[in-house]
Order: sequence, then C-alpha cells, then structure tokens
Amino acid sequence: MSPSPTNPVSTGMRLSALAIVALSLIGALTARLWFLTAVEGEAAVSASESNRLRTIHIQAPRGRIFDRDQQVLVDNRQVRQVRVDTRVLDEAVEYDEDARNEVYGRLADILALYEVPVDPDVLEKAGEIAGEEEDRDLAAEVAAGQWTVGIVRAALEENFIGAFVPTPIASEVPEDLEILLAENQIQYPGVDVDRIAVREYPHGTVAAHVLGYVGPITGQEEIDEVQDPAKPYDLTDEIGRSGVESTYERWLRGTPGERVLEVDASGNVVQQVSYVAPEPGMDLVLSLDLQVQVLLENQLTATAEANDAPGASGIVEDPRTGAIIAMASYPTYDPDALANGISQDEFEELTDPEAGNALLNRAISGEYAPGSTFKPVTALAGLRAGLVSPGDTFYDDGIYEVSGCGGDESCFFQNADAIGAGSVNLQSSLTLSSDWYYYRIGDNLWADNERLGDDYLQQTATEFGFTERTGIDLASEREGFAFTPAQVAQLHEDYPEDFPYGDWTTGNTINMSIGQGDLGVTPMQLTNAYAALANGGTLFRPHVGAEAWEPDPAEDTWVRDGSTPCADNVGEICAVTPSQVGSVELPDEWRDPMVAGLLGVPQGGGTASEAFEGFDLGGFPIAGKTGTAQVSGKGDFALFVAFGPVLPGRAPEYVVSVVVEDVAQFGGTVAAPVARAVFDGLSDPTMLPMVDSRQATPLPAGSTEATEPEDDPTSEGTDG
Repeated sequence: MSPSPTNPVSTGMRLSALAIVALSLIGALTARLWFLTAVEGEAAVSASESNRLRTIHIQAPRGRIFDRDQQVLVDNRQVRQVRVDTRVLDEAVEYDEDARNEVYGRLADILALYEVPVDPDVLEKAGEIAGEEEDRDLAAEVAAGQWTVGIVRAALEENFIGAFVPTPIASEVPEDLEILLAENQIQYPGVDVDRIAVREYPHGTVAAHVLGYVGPITGQEEIDEVQDPAKPYDLTDEIGRSGVESTYERWLRGTPGERVLEVDASGNVVQQVSYVAPEPGMDLVLSLDLQVQVLLENQLTATAEANDAPGASGIVEDPRTGAIIAMASYPTYDPDALANGISQDEFEELTDPEAGNALLNRAISGEYAPGSTFKPVTALAGLRAGLVSPGDTFYDDGIYEVSGCGGDESCFFQNADAIGAGSVNLQSSLTLSSDWYYYRIGDNLWADNERLGDDYLQQTATEFGFTERTGIDLASEREGFAFTPAQVAQLHEDYPEDFPYGDWTTGNTINMSIGQGDLGVTPMQLTNAYAALANGGTLFRPHVGAEAWEPDPAEDTWVRDGSTPCADNVGEICAVTPSQVGSVELPDEWRDPMVAGLLGVPQGGGTASEAFEGFDLGGFPIAGKTGTAQVSGKGDFALFVAFGPVLPGRAPEYVVSVVVEDVAQFGGTVAAPVARAVFDGLSDPTMLPMVDSRQATPLPAGSTEATEPEDDPTSEGTDG
C-alpha cells in the first residue's frame, strides 16, 4: 500500500497553531516574569526591609504640674527597669529550654540579691499560673514573694507586649545592678536595663482627687479609642486615668520619639537608620494653693476621724472667677501607689463602698440633701413669686400647720426639737435657720401652682446650677437632682420598688423648701451657687486648670505668656479664662437682706457662732449658712458654706464649703469649725501650714535635642 500524499494546507495550519501556542506560552512566561520582578519583587523588597528594620517607640516625659505659686505638685523621676528581649535570649541559647531557665535563674538570683521588689501584678499572675497548673512549688514561691525562675516567667507573661519589644521585668533597679548586667552580658543575654520616666507625687496624698493618677494602656482596643495621630500611643505608654492627669492628657502628654534600627537575621543591631527625639509635654499650672489645700485636708481628716465619719469633702473657690483654690475629699489615696502599680485586690479595696470608696471625689461626685443651706434658693423663689417680702414678719412657734390640710398628723411640720424662733423675717430666718419660715413659702408655692406651675421651686434651683453639672475640668462630675412632680411620677412607673409613691403632694414641696426630700446636690454645685450669691448673681464654670506652659528648646526654661485661651491648641501657650455659664437675677432689695442674714450666722445668736468665736469678723466679715441633712438609715449629715470677706465696695474673695457625712450632729457643730480653720488661714497667711517646697526636676538630658545621639543608639530612650 502506498503512503497517502501530504496535504500542504493541513500542515501549514498545524504549524500556525503551534506557533500561536508557543507565542502564548512565551507571553505568559514574560508576563509572569514581569509580575514576579515588578510586583512581587517590590513586595518582597518591602517585606525584606521590614524584616530588617525595627522601629522603637520612645516615651516622652509628661508635663509637670504646679500650684498657682509654682510649687511642684507632680513631677517625673527616672527609674531603672530590667527588660528581657526573648528573641535575643533564644538566639543566644539556641532555643534550649534548660539553658533559657538557667539565665532566668541567674536573673532571679541577682534581683533577689539586690532586693528588687516584685510587682504585685506579677505575683498575682504567678498565682493564677500556679492554680491553673496545680504547681505547688510556684504557689509557695508566690507566697514568699521572692524572685525565682517561676516568678521571672510569670513577669514575662504578665508584661508581654509584642514579639519585637523587650519585656519589662522589674523596676526600681539600683545603679550597681545596671552596671553588673552591662558588664556580664554573656551570662545575661537579652537582658538589659533601660531608664524610664515615672510619675512622682512629692506631697503624697495631698490634692490626690484633683491631680488624679496615670496608669498603663490596657491594650490595643484602648489605643484605638484614644489614639492621637500627633502623639501616637503605644502599648508601653501610660495615660491619665483621673483628675487633671486625665482632663489635660493632651497637654501633659509629650510627643513620643522614634528610633529606627537595622537588624540582622538574628535580631542584632547593625546600625541606626533614623532617630527622632521625644518632646516633653506641656507643664500645667493649677489654680490650687498648696498651703490652703494642706490646711483644708488636715482639718477635714481630723474632723472626719474624730467623729467616725465615713466621708467628707471641702472646697475653696474664688467667686470672682470660678478658680478652685482647694478641693479635698475624705478618705483619700496615694496617687504614687497607683501610678507605680498596685494589685487588683488593693485597687478593689480603694473602690469598695464599704471601705469608703477612697477613689471617689466626693466634692464633685457625692450627692447630698443640702439641708438648710438650700434656704436662700427657697427665699428667692418666694420673693419672685410675690409670696413674701423682705420686711414681712411672721411668728415662728416651732410647729407649722399646712393650710387647709385637715388637722391630722401629716399636716404638721416642725423645727429641730420643735423650738420656735419667735418673730422672723427674711434676714433673721437665715441667721436663726427658721424652718417654719420656709415651710410657709413651700406651702404657698404649691398652693399657688396653677399660677406658678408645679415646679417653680425646682426651676429656681436649676437657675442656681443645682440640676446640671457645673462643667468643672474634672471627670466624673454628677449633675444632682431636684425632682419635679412629673419626674417622680415617671420614676414610680419605671421603678415602683425604689419609688413607691408617684403622687406629688404639698408635703413634697415643703420638704424641698428646707433642702430635704427629692433633692440632691454636689458640694461643687453648692459652692458655686453661693459663689453666685457672693458676686451678685454670676455663675462661673469652676476650674482647677490655670495655665499650660511649654519648654523652651534652647534652655531648661519654660515659656509663659498666657496669651492664648485654652482650647485644642496643643503645642501652644494657653491660659484658662473665666467663663460665665449662667446668671441669677438678684436685685439689691432682695440680696442685701439675704446677705445680712447670712452675715449673722457666725455672729452671736447665729447657728455657727460657737465655731467662729474669737474670729475677727469685724476685719474679715463672713456670710455663711449651716445645714443639717437627714438621710434615711444614717446619722445626719453636717454642712456649712460661707463666703468672705464681705466688705463695702469689694467683691468677696473666697467661698468655703464643708460636708461631713453620717455624724448625727448639726452643721454648725461639725462642719463650720473646719471652715473656720480655713478662713483663719485665708485671713492671716501666717496661720497657713508650712509645706516643704521643692524645685521641679530638670528636663531629662537630651529630651529636647533635635539631632540623633552620637553614642550607642540602643542604649537611649525607652523602648516600646
């Protein structure tokens, strides 16, 4: 059989097809090559650079805090901190667990030898590990509280931040230990000592609730919430947790530095690529007077302890500006302990209501029935409504009968011990604290509710700032309350067990007229209301911040011109200016007899006369009001608030308020003596306590440098 002839057309088609396939393959290969070199190559280069470049966050010193006379209230101090870079350690011991534990053992021994304290959180973590693993040996080590291999491992787990960040193990390390570790790196691979700035409160508990405290960032979630692109946070940073440390965080916080290092495959530093020095935060000057603050705290503590009071507070305010000169809350706490680490158990004790809740700033967060200190508000409501005139005189026989009530037991309200004050008018009703006089106003306010409305008294209280936050520059301020009939009805509907009665009666208004019943105010609100009474009717926003300063990079000094108002202008000089937030209409024909009545309170026959016996009321006249608040299930709360000096043609300079909880005594007996002692110091500075003053710590060396350091780049700053 002869072969078939070849078809030239078919052969050509096959060759063409093969050529197309070949060209396609070449095109695909070329495209892939381009992708690998141009796209993935770029990513690979980027990843390679990322792998060999290590960015280190450098903490910046926080701004310091001063009183109005530039006395240091909060400072910074440097401490040595032992850190372990587990990557370097693992490379050095070739990932051998026994060898790693040998290093941990040597580290534990040297820490114990130098009596470096174990952080309470570390011991707590070690205890958890011991319980989970049923490790009796570790449990015994925890009980002993001494450094061991197990404690070191617990510290690494508790303080771990990230794979590329050395883990802090212990602080407060002595210089000798720093030198020893530096000279014996072969025995302690990956272990070094860094110097970090920590908060220092040189006066201990003084002004703790105003100053607040700082604490570590809790995790990435919090970073995401508070992140500031201009001043980025890192897991190694601290943040203000309360007081002005929190309120003025943006000013006090410095701008972190950054160091970029090139490392080899083993994590060893090859060279420094770049360095940006940290910039310290702005210094903050407060309106507080350190001496007055110490005087107030000493008196408040002594009174509370002498009377077994579970809590107390005191405030000194300048009624001309709203500046807070002193603010105290009892019991108190040591912010230094919180800043430098306490156990969870210790923290829970500080916040335990049964133990006094020491972290609670009662001056702004405590809510109390104001008692008779509320009577000027009731007086103004009665005057405005036309229900009483300053010269109207009534006879107070000690027991008031509600008009048209019917004569049963609920129709009668009495003074303390049913003692009558005799003939009283607006002025004498305040001096003698006649409840009868104010029962009558409350009774008539409710009786005339069709004309006035059923919340006329509450509206007047709101005008004095009693139902709204004052806006003070401190967190956690409460807003107080003066419930209206509508609010009581709603509360009864929503919470019938807590509010069993939803109907408002005459008795509710009568009770409120003397500062009892459905009424609660903070000491700050009470102080600010009397500041308005003192200055003629202006409600200022209270403030503890005064000025913020920034460092002069040229020298260790601080620029201070106070020319720019404080807003969000971080990085500039700023000053807090008085801010009016409300006003109360107080015509002289009403205010004058009210002030005259209050001037009589510390004088002979007034309810605070015993407390002010011997005080120079002629040279430094004081207008004040005592208050005694009844609290269900507790002893009476004692209150006193006063302003002075009340001199012709001169605005009063000070308002002082005092609240002492659960003492079952009158305000004139317990609270007024505290205020008297404060006025002693305000009227005569020689009577103020001597307080140790100190200079602020100079700025850390190099903290303001603009160039990179010349020595070993791995030894400066705080890694994070």
